[in-house]
Amino acid sequence: MITEGGVVLVSHDERLIRMVCKELWVCENGTVRRIDGGFDEYREILQEEFRKEGYL
Repeated sequence: MITEGGVVLVSHDERLIRMVCKELWVCENGTVRRIDGGFDEYREILQEEFRKEGYL
């Protein structure tokens, strides 16, 4: 069966996300945002935020 709908996948498993997702949407702080570059771009965003906060 082929459908034209979407599926919402909630996971912390990076491998699973990379295997099955074409788009990455992040829910945090009461908002939802699309990450244009996919998981690699999201990782860079997180690392920059961590650097600013002194975690890295």
